[in-house]
Amino acid sequence: MRTPSLRTFLLPLMILAVGIGGGIYLKATRSQQKQPQPQEKIWQVAVTPLTSESLAPEITLFATVTAPERVRAEAPANGVVAATHYREGEQVSAGEEILTLDRRDFQSRITSAEADIAEIEAQIRQQKLKHQFNRKALQQEEALLNLARSALKRAEKLQQQNLGSDASLDEAHERVTRQELVLAQRRLEVEGHETTLQQLQAKLNRAAAQLADAQLAEERSRVIAPYDLTIAALPVAVGERVQSGEVMVEYYAPDRLRLEAAIARRYLERLQPALAQGEKILGHSGALQLRLTGFSGTSQPGTVTAFFEIETRSHPLRPGEVAELRLTLPTVAELFALPPQALYGSDTIYLVESGALRATTISVLGNRSAGGNNSILVRHHPDHPPLQEGALVMTTHLPNAITGLKVGVKQP
Repeated sequence: MRTPSLRTFLLPLMILAVGIGGGIYLKATRSQQKQPQPQEKIWQVAVTPLTSESLAPEITLFATVTAPERVRAEAPANGVVAATHYREGEQVSAGEEILTLDRRDFQSRITSAEADIAEIEAQIRQQKLKHQFNRKALQQEEALLNLARSALKRAEKLQQQNLGSDASLDEAHERVTRQELVLAQRRLEVEGHETTLQQLQAKLNRAAAQLADAQLAEERSRVIAPYDLTIAALPVAVGERVQSGEVMVEYYAPDRLRLEAAIARRYLERLQPALAQGEKILGHSGALQLRLTGFSGTSQPGTVTAFFEIETRSHPLRPGEVAELRLTLPTVAELFALPPQALYGSDTIYLVESGALRATTISVLGNRSAGGNNSILVRHHPDHPPLQEGALVMTTHLPNAITGLKVGVKQP
C-alpha cells in the first residue's frame, strides 16, 4: 500500500490558511459607514397667549328640588276616615276639603265637655245660694248661742239659791256647748265659701279647656287646603281607623319649592360677602332660572349646602328631582380663560418657553361658556410664581407632556 506524501497532507492546510487570511484582509480593508446619530423628536403643539380679564366664573352643581314647608297633617284624635277627595300627586285649590274624619267621634267629646261645664256652673250657683243662707243662718246661730248662755246663767243662779236641780244645770251647759259647735261649723262654711268657689271655678276652667280641645279636634277632623297645594302622600283610606297623631296627608306648596346643592367651602369666601352686600347671584338649569338665597347652618367635610330660590320655570317641579345647575359667581379680576384641554390634572398647565415645556401650578376658579365655546378660568396659585401676561400656554393635550419636552409651535 502506498503511503501519502507530505505534500498531499499540507495542501489542504495551506488552502484553509489562505482563505482565512483573505477574509481577514477583506474585513480590515472594507469601507466604514458612519452610524446615524439619534435626534430628539420635536412635538408640534398649539399655544395660546395669556391675557388677563375681569370675568365671572361659572361652576356646575347638582341640585335637588326640596319642599322646606312640607306639611304633615295628623289626626287630632282617634277616629275613622269618612271621605278622601283627592289622590297623591293631585293639585288642590285653597279652601278645598282634602279629607274628613267621622265627626260623630268628635261630637260625643264636645257633648260630654259641655255637660261637665253645665254641671259645674250649677254647682257654682248652688254654692252662692248656700253662702247666702249660711250668712243669715250665722246670725241666727249667734242669737241662739246668746240665748243658751243666758239660760245657763239663770240655771247657775238658781243652783246657787238651791232652787234648781243639777240636771237642769247640766242640760243648760250641754245646750251652750252644742250651740257653740253649730256656730263654729256655720262660721267655717261662711269663711270657706271663697275657697270652695275658687275650686269650682278651677274645675269650670278645666272643663272649658277640654271643650275647646274637643271643638278644635272636631275642626281639625276636616283637612282644608290653606293655600294652593300638591298632595305629596295620602297614606289613609276611607273606613280606616287612625290613631291620634297619625299622619293622614302630606302636602306642599308648589310655588314655595327650592333647590339645594352641595357647594365647595372654598367658594364661600366670595359668595357670602356678595350676598351680604345685596348682590344677586344667579344660576340656571336649562329654562329654570335660580337665585342663591343662603347657606345651611351646618356643613359636611369640604362642602356646605346652598339654597336656591326659583325665579322662573318652564314646567312643574316635584320634590326629589335632580337638576344640573350652572351658578355664576361674582366677577374676579386678573383671570385667564383657557381651553379645557390646556389643563392637566386639576391644577397644572404647561408653558412653552425656548422650545420646551415647563409645568406650572395654577388655581381653577370655574368655567365660562361664551358663543358655544367652553373655557376654564384660572389664575396663579398663591404658592407659585405669578403667570405672566402674554406667556404661551400649550393647548394641545399631550399624554407624555413633561417639563423639558421639546416642542414646536404650530403656525395658525
